Amino acid sequence: MENYFKKSSLISLILSVVIFVIAASLIVAPINVASNLVVTLGYVLIAAAVSHCLSYFLTRNETNLLNFEFAQSILSLILGFVLVFNPTGTIVSIAAFVGIYLIVNSVFKIQLSLNIATKKVNKWGVLLAAGIIELVFALLLMFMPFQTIRFLLIIVGAFLAITQLFDIYSDFFVLYRLNEKL
Repeated sequence: MENYFKKSSLISLILSVVIFVIAASLIVAPINVASNLVVTLGYVLIAAAVSHCLSYFLTRNETNLLNFEFAQSILSLILGFVLVFNPTGTIVSIAAFVGIYLIVNSVFKIQLSLNIATKKVNKWGVLLAAGIIELVFALLLMFMPFQTIRFLLIIVGAFLAITQLFDIYSDFFVLYRLNEKL
């Protein structure tokens, strides 16, 4: 039982340190980390494309007519190359799609709050305020994607760093303090 606690705490400690380093990187260079993540995803898609292509040609005589692995490999390859060779455009595109979704969602939220207000329901203003805040954030995301993404990634990195510091402390506690009691 003692070895189990030591082993699991050590694994948890290593994972916490790795996540802390990633979190610190998000705080220091958020756009670079996001770009590297997009490029890494691109390479994963390229590897998946090669795998699907090989699988298709190795098993095409054995499979049924509804095997779409070759088409899947072509699409994965194209998307992978787009991600690898244009990570900045990918980040901006993702921000634009999320921004469009948030604009539509916030407009409906504002409309709903105004509809509720006509029925004299209490606290409709909270829904209106939420819709307006969401709309402002969506517009920032649409018109200032890098600044907004940078800000969000710094916040995510800060929260991750703080939680990982707590985890590192907990892991040390289990490894050294609790071990003395076992």
